[in-house]
Amino acid sequence: GDAISAWDGDSYETYTYASENDFNGSASQLSGYAIYPQGEHPGYEGTGLPIVNMSASYNYGSTNAIMLAKVQGNSNNLSFSHLGGLMRFVIKNIPSNATSFTFTANSGITGNFQVKEENGANVIKATTVSNSNNTVTITFEAGSLTNGTFYIPLPTGTYTGFTIAIGNQQYGSSATNTIKRRSLLLMPTFTCDGTKLVKGDNSVALENTTTEQNMNISGDEDLVIETPSGDDANATLNLNYTPETNSTLNISDGQTGSPTESEAKVVINVENDNKVSKLNIDAPTLTVELASGEYGTVTAKTATNTLIIKEGVKIDKLIVVGGSVQVEDENSITSKTELRVLTFEDADAKFSPYTLDYAGVDI
Repeated sequence: GDAISAWDGDSYETYTYASENDFNGSASQLSGYAIYPQGEHPGYEGTGLPIVNMSASYNYGSTNAIMLAKVQGNSNNLSFSHLGGLMRFVIKNIPSNATSFTFTANSGITGNFQVKEENGANVIKATTVSNSNNTVTITFEAGSLTNGTFYIPLPTGTYTGFTIAIGNQQYGSSATNTIKRRSLLLMPTFTCDGTKLVKGDNSVALENTTTEQNMNISGDEDLVIETPSGDDANATLNLNYTPETNSTLNISDGQTGSPTESEAKVVINVENDNKVSKLNIDAPTLTVELASGEYGTVTAKTATNTLIIKEGVKIDKLIVVGGSVQVEDENSITSKTELRVLTFEDADAKFSPYTLDYAGVDI
C-alpha cells in the first residue's frame, strides 16, 4: 500500500511499492525530487526545492513521517531523508463508540509547506506556513481498538500547548515540545475514564528503531521504560528532564524474572540548573548515560554495558548496585561505593534479613 510521488519534469507520478524496495509505475526518467508518502503535492514555485503537502486526515496505522529524495543524474535510485518528525501518543481504554483521534496544535501543521534548507538538511517548519490548519485526525472503526498508538507527522518547530481528543473525551496541555528533524517524540500515556482523557501510566515503550526518540519529563517522576524485544533490538531515548527543587527521578526497565539485556540506551539531559536530589536506576537491561546535570545521590543498577557519566556531570554520592561504570572525569564524583555480591550455598546458614539503608539493598 505504500507509494511515492516522483516528479517527471512536468508533474508528479505515483509509484507503488512492489517488492525488494522496488516501486512500480509508468517508468519515465525521473527528475527533480520524489516525496514519501505519496500525496497531493503541488510542485515547485521557483525556489529549486519542492512544496510538500501534509495531510489533515489519516486512517489508523497509515501515518508516516514525510521524506524527500533528490534524483541524482540519470539514476532512478532514490535515497530519502526526513523533513520533519513525529509525536507518538498511546491511548488506553478507548470507548467502543469512538471512531477518531484528533491532535490540535497551536500553529499550522497541515497543508502545503515549502521545503527549506537549514544547517545542510532539507526541512519543513511550522512557523513558515501561512495556508495551513492546526488539526490532524486519525480515523478507525468503532470497536476496533481497546488500546491505540497514534503517530502525528509534524513539521519541525517548537509547539506550546496542544489538545488531544478521542470520541468526546479530551485533554489539553500547555507544555512546550520541540519537534526536530528525523525524531520521534514519545508523549505520556493517556487513559479514557469515560468523561475525559487522563494522563497516567508511567510506562513508556521504546521503538525498535535508529530514529532519534525523545521524551520530556519534569519534577518527581517514576518512569518505567519498556525495552524492545529481540536479540538485535536497538533504541536510544533522549530523556529531557527538568527537575524541581529536591526532585527524585526513578528509572526502571519494567522487566521481571530473569531480564535479558538489550541494546537500548537512555540518555538523561538535565534541562535547568536545579540539582537532582536523587536518581535511582533499577534497569539491568539498559545502558544509561548521564549527559548533563548535577546530582545528589545516584544509585544505579544497569546492564553490564554500563552507566556512562559524561564530563561536566557532578555527583555528590554514587552507589553502584549492579553493572559497570564509565566516568569521563573521576573528580566529578565526590563519593563512590560499589556493592559486591557474594553468592553461597549452606544448608545450615541462618540469619534474619536486613537492609543496607545507605544503598536501599535487601540482604
